[in-house]
Amino acid sequence: MNTTLSSFNHLTSLLAHRSPLKVGYERFVAELRDDQHERVLALCHRRMAHIHDIELTSDRELTLSQIQVNALHSGDFEPFTPSEQAALKVVEKMAFAHHQISDQDVHTLDVQFGHEGCVRLLTALAFIDVEARVNKVFSARRLQSAGVNV
Repeated sequence: MNTTLSSFNHLTSLLAHRSPLKVGYERFVAELRDDQHERVLALCHRRMAHIHDIELTSDRELTLSQIQVNALHSGDFEPFTPSEQAALKVVEKMAFAHHQISDQDVHTLDVQFGHEGCVRLLTALAFIDVEARVNKVFSARRLQSAGVNV
């Protein structure tokens, strides 16, 4: 099943019934959009969408060569910068084996992005993963309620 994920928008609507959570989440996302590492976050968002078989519709501009697009889909991150590679490596683990994110992985993110950037990136990746999962579940339920087998 291929569903569509718009960057961070769906989870915001689901948090509407918990106003303090929604406000905090929206503030966090707004800060990420102004972040100096927005390209890294956009790459991670695209990779996570691919892992979860979700079509990503994003308001983020991201220019990639065909080699980079293919690499992003295959999980071979060599065409990317060291900081992008470090983040994408963690995306791979966040999606299905978050408990395998090692101290070395976190240390590498810390070296590449600094303490604040490392924490912000790890938090953002967790949100991206949760949003992808929630979107898939709710999309599947809508399809099932419409009589479509998923």
